[in-house]
Amino acid sequence: MLLGVLALAQTGRAQTALQPRTSSLQKAAAPKGSIAIAKDKPVTVIHTVDTSEPVRVGPSTATPKASVSRVPLALKSTDDERDLSSVKVVEGKGTIAFEGGVPVLEQKSSGTSVLSSGHAKAIAESSMLRADSKTGLPWMVVDVKHPTGGTAPTPAPPAIRAARPFLLLARAVQWVPSASRYVAELIVGLDPEDGSLPGPLEEPFTASLSTSCDGVEPLRVQLAKIGPDGDQRVTVHCSPRQRSAGKQQLTVRIASGQLSYPFELPAHPGPYALASSATHVTGLGLSTVRITVAQTIEDGSPLVLDSDVEVPLQSTTGELHPSVLTIPRGKSEASADVRVFGLGPMSVLAGVGQRSSAPLAIERAWPLLFLLITVLGGAAGGYLALIRQRSKPSEHAREKVVIARRILEGSLVGLIAVGAFLTTPALAELMPDVARGSELAWLVAAVLAGFVGVELIELLASRLLPKKA
Repeated sequence: MLLGVLALAQTGRAQTALQPRTSSLQKAAAPKGSIAIAKDKPVTVIHTVDTSEPVRVGPSTATPKASVSRVPLALKSTDDERDLSSVKVVEGKGTIAFEGGVPVLEQKSSGTSVLSSGHAKAIAESSMLRADSKTGLPWMVVDVKHPTGGTAPTPAPPAIRAARPFLLLARAVQWVPSASRYVAELIVGLDPEDGSLPGPLEEPFTASLSTSCDGVEPLRVQLAKIGPDGDQRVTVHCSPRQRSAGKQQLTVRIASGQLSYPFELPAHPGPYALASSATHVTGLGLSTVRITVAQTIEDGSPLVLDSDVEVPLQSTTGELHPSVLTIPRGKSEASADVRVFGLGPMSVLAGVGQRSSAPLAIERAWPLLFLLITVLGGAAGGYLALIRQRSKPSEHAREKVVIARRILEGSLVGLIAVGAFLTTPALAELMPDVARGSELAWLVAAVLAGFVGVELIELLASRLLPKKA
């Protein structure tokens, strides 16, 4: 049997009409250096015919035995011969031949081939998956369908379609508190190239998926159709500890081809974190507690700020001084010694609105020791006032009623004066921090208050209630 080859320069390009897409997103753009069908060269078909029959006079009636489609290829936005020479088939029955340095895909039968180039890996690594934007892969899917049957001497040209694989971050990476994981939803699909129609592939192929995060589901997807009907949804799960590794990756494998695409975990500010050095303190502003406020990401990780941020401290059951903490630029937290006023349970919040922290409970105890010191100091001040008013104190030692009255007056005045300072933050701020928490300082204050108070009481009494002659 003798075989002859009849080369027919037929334009076997696919149809030009495009059906409307159900997705509102545009098709994925082909990245620079990715595979494409050459637009300046025609698709040709080589028919292999059986010439064993006797030669007859007139037009040839040899019946074609097989057809080989030849699809010229190019690289987007580059003519580098080294790039062209790296074109290869990573999946399918097609083979690459070169004519004058130009790669040509040869497909002997109906089927689907996935093409790649030497720069595909670098193209993928320099890309970034983003929400609501398709990322075109530097691969090309060429689907060839040869006509079957028929007795025409010259069979119809094969239907050739081209498609671009893409990745779409269908929903922005989001933190899911109930799962303590970041979740990303992606779509893997095939966008028809210009002039190609959506529809089933002659030979569906499988893409395997893996990630630098905790996991991806499913691990494999089958790409069987060009267009939205063939899109496959993929879910990626990432734990917060993956953040320290920097950018994450989603790897797509098709047979011998492998591409890794980076994506980032978001750093959305979450609620403030609030902590204190103690939960039980002496109330009435007599003690301080070390309060730390931190800005965190929604997953609880520290968030370093790019500018100074003032964070208000608030409570409905008492006052705090200072009531604002400033987290400096380049830091994620700030600490300060905060004076707590009032008595009883207290709930402290940092920030306002949705960014406010969880409530921090602080119990403010009665300052019994300070109250005792205040009473004793006021009594001492009252007695000192009595001594000053008597030129000869010994002559009045039996005046127990007078002494008791002066001591009682001094105690009450000292208690009232010190109490006014303790319950009025604006007055308490007049005292130095060192003296504000010192028992000795309040003892001296009570003595002075008792002494001056008794003097004023006696002065007013002498003017309002003059003694009888």
